[in-house]
Amino acid sequence: MSNRINGKFYSTLKRRSSFSAQLQADTNDREYDIEFTGSAPKKMQFKLLDIDSDEGVLFKIHFKENRASTVKAEGVVVPENDWDDENNKPFELARNNCGENRQEGVSNILEVFIKKDCIIEISPRNAIKTKIRLEWTLEEFYASGGAQSFAERVALALGIDASRIKTVNVYQGSVIVDFFIEAILGDPEPVEALN
Repeated sequence: MSNRINGKFYSTLKRRSSFSAQLQADTNDREYDIEFTGSAPKKMQFKLLDIDSDEGVLFKIHFKENRASTVKAEGVVVPENDWDDENNKPFELARNNCGENRQEGVSNILEVFIKKDCIIEISPRNAIKTKIRLEWTLEEFYASGGAQSFAERVALALGIDASRIKTVNVYQGSVIVDFFIEAILGDPEPVEALN
């Protein structure tokens, strides 16, 4: 028996899973954790409806795997928050603009701020995730320029722009730095470029 339908194999048909969720809007709590019982979807879309306030909501999305994500608000890419050398993690979200986001590497949490009627799209981005151990103390690391200086040095060694290096975690153990090397936005062959 053949699995052909109108000359095409059944496996070529695509489907899109869609799941809705409801939040209790009459609470003062404006932070919600999202955890998946299985693999996280590659692409996600969020929109708040029928909320009385313009304050917005913070989603903390827990991924089982460490992945680099692109966040778009109304179709425009929103860059993740810069690295805060003083607190040793990305800057906290100001919660002013829809799509503000930050990613914490070790805990695999992506925080995204969303406001009423704003559409947020989250998808994986093409990046190489890597980790390096430096024989320094944290004090020496930050005294030498911290995450910004580290990104500039790695970029210089690789011959790429420093904007493509995203630090997601710095912690002690000598000094261990988790970071992504991103493909150039709009590159028609991002995997080949990263290779």
